Amino acid sequence: MDGSGNSSSMPAWLCTVALMAFMVHAAQAQDTTPPNVTCDDVTTRPFLPNSFLGLSVDTTYTYDDLNPDPSGITYNVTKGPFGDLFPPGRTPVTMYAVDIFNNRATCLFYVENTLTELPVNCPDLNRTVATDMGLPTYSYTPSIEASDVTKTTSGYRYHGVGVSVDPSMAFGSKLDVGTHPDTVIIYDEVLSKTCMGYIVVQDIEKPNVTCPADITDSSTNVIQYSANVTDNVGASVTYSPEPGSRFNPGVTMVSVIARDQTGLNDTCSFVVQVTISELPVLFPSEETVQLDSAESTYQYPAITEDKLTLMDPTYQFYGDVTVVVLVNGTKNYSLSIGTYILTILIDDTVFNKTCSSVIRVEKGKSLNRISVIVAVIVTCAVVLLVVFVIVCCVCYVKKRHTRGKIEVTRSGGKQSSSEKTSAV
Repeated sequence: MDGSGNSSSMPAWLCTVALMAFMVHAAQAQDTTPPNVTCDDVTTRPFLPNSFLGLSVDTTYTYDDLNPDPSGITYNVTKGPFGDLFPPGRTPVTMYAVDIFNNRATCLFYVENTLTELPVNCPDLNRTVATDMGLPTYSYTPSIEASDVTKTTSGYRYHGVGVSVDPSMAFGSKLDVGTHPDTVIIYDEVLSKTCMGYIVVQDIEKPNVTCPADITDSSTNVIQYSANVTDNVGASVTYSPEPGSRFNPGVTMVSVIARDQTGLNDTCSFVVQVTISELPVLFPSEETVQLDSAESTYQYPAITEDKLTLMDPTYQFYGDVTVVVLVNGTKNYSLSIGTYILTILIDDTVFNKTCSSVIRVEKGKSLNRISVIVAVIVTCAVVLLVVFVIVCCVCYVKKRHTRGKIEVTRSGGKQSSSEKTSAV
């Protein structure tokens, strides 16, 4: 009551609050029905391929309730770019919907990650490398590490501890000169990507060739030599002229080229000097020829190239060899008994030589008839003597054998007489 004694009514706002509380209480007592919800399967977004961003109302889910709660949609997973990771394939997710009276409904749907390959860029694995110094091979070293990998989709998050790189070749593998495939697998715990390139191994070390010292030869015109060549992959050697060639008299320059399989080369040169002054053939020795009793002359044979004796058997004639033989200054080769001076002129178109020798033609010694008879008699006497000795030996052996038997018989007779005397 107020000071005048009249009653005062309740304030209007208080009445309003009381009325609303009454209505809420009445509604709460009446609303026990959960929301009516539906949801559709979804696919992750291309820019966040393994993250779930949530469903969209009236697009991928519906929510029908008399007393809806705008913030009443939740999931059993954490959504967003920093939420749960969704592996490739379909992952079940449950959506929870509540109204303002905490009535709850659930809906099951699937979130699909359509990735089949790790979304990363393949690095450029093509490269050209050189062989290891002094070796014919290259020791393999991977060209990329995990820190070199970049994503094709920046919103992708690696599963596990991060990304790894696995080359197909072991570290330090030996690669020969040539082209080799280089395969690298980039992966995390659920996805991978295979990248491929080529390693071209090149040889950049040129050969090293060392020529022999200059050669001087005064006995032959066929010269042998060899250069010393070293190279990490091996090299072929070309000589000009080749070893074992026939050299002309005087000085000749020899060039040597060592070339490896890559085409790298090294060269050197040296000098070969042939100082022969005359044809290196031996003088024929003096000869004595005896004629048979039926012969009156000796026909001196022609001398050909194959009958010449070289001082050095490796020498090669430069051209056709001509041999001219003069007997006492003439070409009369029918020789009667006597002594002759042979002059032999030999020429191979470059070198020549004049040789001198002596040949003696003698009458041969023949046996007369008496000598032959004596020889026959002596031979027969020797044969008869041998036969006589053999016969004597045989007779002697037989005689000793017979004498031995007689002595044995006498011994036996004496023993019998003794036995008879004892018995008497």
